[in-house]
Amino acid sequence: MGLSWLIAGLLLPFFVVMLPPFSVTIILLASLLTLPALRTSPGLVILLTACAWSTWHIEDQRSNWKSFESPQTRTVQGRVASLPVNRGEYLEFQLVADDRDARLNGVRFLVRWYRNWPEVRAGQTWLLQLRLKPARSRVNFSGNGREPWFFAARIAALGHVDSSPSLRVAEPGQFDLLSQRERLSMAIGKVLDGHSAYPVIATLAVADRRYLDQAAWKRFNSTGTAHLLAISGLHIGIAAALGWWIGRLFSWLMPTAFSLRWSELACWFCSLATAFTYASLSGFPASTVRALVMLTCIALVKTSGRTPRPWRTLACALAIVLLLDPLAPLSAGLYLSFGAVAALTWAFNGRPGGQPWWRVLLRAQGAIMLFNLPLGMLLFQRASPGAFLANLLAIPWASVLVVPFAVLGTVLEPLFPGPSASVLILAAENMRLLTLALDGMAENPGFELLHTFVPSMWVMTIALAGAAIMLLPPGLMRRSCALVLMVPLLVRPGLKPQQARLDLLDSGQGFAATLRSGKDLLVYDSGPGDGQTWSIVPSVVGPAVKSARGDPGRIVISHGDLDHSGGLHELLRLYPRALFYGAFSNRRPRIANCLEGLGWNTGQANVKFLHPSPGLPYLGNDSSCVASVEIHGLRILFTGDITRTIEQRLVQEGLSQHDFLFVAHHGSKSSSIKEFIHTVGPSVALVSAASHNRYGLPHADVASRFAAIGAQFFSTSECGGMRLDIAETGSWRLSSARRLRRAPWRWPAGPSCP
Repeated sequence: MGLSWLIAGLLLPFFVVMLPPFSVTIILLASLLTLPALRTSPGLVILLTACAWSTWHIEDQRSNWKSFESPQTRTVQGRVASLPVNRGEYLEFQLVADDRDARLNGVRFLVRWYRNWPEVRAGQTWLLQLRLKPARSRVNFSGNGREPWFFAARIAALGHVDSSPSLRVAEPGQFDLLSQRERLSMAIGKVLDGHSAYPVIATLAVADRRYLDQAAWKRFNSTGTAHLLAISGLHIGIAAALGWWIGRLFSWLMPTAFSLRWSELACWFCSLATAFTYASLSGFPASTVRALVMLTCIALVKTSGRTPRPWRTLACALAIVLLLDPLAPLSAGLYLSFGAVAALTWAFNGRPGGQPWWRVLLRAQGAIMLFNLPLGMLLFQRASPGAFLANLLAIPWASVLVVPFAVLGTVLEPLFPGPSASVLILAAENMRLLTLALDGMAENPGFELLHTFVPSMWVMTIALAGAAIMLLPPGLMRRSCALVLMVPLLVRPGLKPQQARLDLLDSGQGFAATLRSGKDLLVYDSGPGDGQTWSIVPSVVGPAVKSARGDPGRIVISHGDLDHSGGLHELLRLYPRALFYGAFSNRRPRIANCLEGLGWNTGQANVKFLHPSPGLPYLGNDSSCVASVEIHGLRILFTGDITRTIEQRLVQEGLSQHDFLFVAHHGSKSSSIKEFIHTVGPSVALVSAASHNRYGLPHADVASRFAAIGAQFFSTSECGGMRLDIAETGSWRLSSARRLRRAPWRWPAGPSCP
């Protein structure tokens, strides 16, 4: 029971909306421990102490964040503490400050180096001048931002290297693990130079994901096999098995006096040493720590002559992981790793052996799928319908023909480069065959990745209970009835039939919005992207569309700037039946011009374009599609990036009053002139802008102009995504994602955010 109290206490702070300051927590804990009832209840003492431990680490990271609450420029000397990633426009890496400045010692930064960066290697020490800003990211009502990851990785601030001279102070030491990990990855790259499977082999061997492109991620996500890209217990188990046989070989070479007892100890020692070394090269992700702890527990039990207890071993592993890394609950890998092992333990613990291999495989895959379905919906808001079939092929293939050879080739490389190369090539060829099969599956419509909604905790609890009942032995319960408990996962909470909902998405320095009225869904702009491969559609727009129930009937792309149209290619692919409107410098297939006077009526909403006029040439920002929407007596105006010239023209043409206005050009001074603002006369003005963006948007002058007419002024830079719910009566309610999804590991909403 002590382990249960410990785990509950370590997890509890992550399931509350607000935490008291650590000093208050300590005073409260000390006060409670004086109560006689608690002194006789060790479980509650463990619970409260564990809560205090997690709370202290949360408060420590929050204090790091607050130190960089406002942008600043600092000269920082530190060690490159991650594998540098070339993202095309910039080089990205983590930098941990050293003791050159006592105030920054040990502080971790996520650094981007734009333009003409030198060669940067893991483990090197650099002296850099950094422009730092808070570690904030997008926050919406659906989907996931990066703030939980920033918090869990203990990133104190985001920074980019200033143009001033930079200095490489020192090279990594000979035994620097991160440097050795990069060296191994480079060695694998030389062996597999030009091989299509190199990015996956580097990922499987040393957790180097730098070379995985969007196509690879799409392949594995669509088929539900992305878990293969994580260094997991499978990898640690294979490394441990290699170490075991090394120990066995050592014991065979020993004299006969080397007893069986010492022989077993030597095997376990070599097994643990090999597994630990391999885990260190992969960076000790939560799944490897879990596997190492469980392996150590099994070794101790076996060498002591006791019988392993799977559930207690799993609980010990979870408790140790949480104690070593109290912020691990913010990582999805923790839940997926321990959830998979718990599912397998539930499915097989206490069952008789001797079953055919194919039944064992089906049961194992079914157990993992049943438990991971609700977890995947909760953590990622997505599911792959064909994941079961894809994993039936991928897991055995990777487990037998890819991962063992990748691990063996990596372990052999420092000592035997020649044999290592042959083994790595064999692993790459086997992986190439697997990716060909997965590509074929991913092209099948049945494998298309589904974006889902975030299930509530009671839905999660019921679904997990249903999964557990379905895996019970025959005869205990009618397992088919448990399917009913899984049904709530498929029932999406929706709007009332006559209710409308408008979401301004937090898209960073871009624009994207969705409008649901009745059964019709309108998407206005796609948010930023490069127009070809990368966009925020999968992470922001897609989840918002799915949470709105149903595919969009119409999509408007205001103009060709990539902060508004960067995800158009992805929207065209995802929604082939949608009607597209836009303004571009040249004609594009499937996209009609959003000309003045064009519009439609959905029964609840009346949409009409006010600009651009027929015959006008393409004018960039000033060709933006300006749309007026009327719902239940309320009017909403979309303006794109128009400037004062078009605003004046609209005023002269008799622009009417609107209740809600999307402020043009992210709140730039080139737009939102006084005449336009007074003519529109909005009650609420909404701005889409990135937090602490380099343009200083929305501009203070623009905000003051709206304040002068008494309009409420909100920006996604402070509030995250904004949601407007409109009732049939015309009453409305405005809310913000940062306010509704507040958590200790997120930046709070601005004081004025609804």
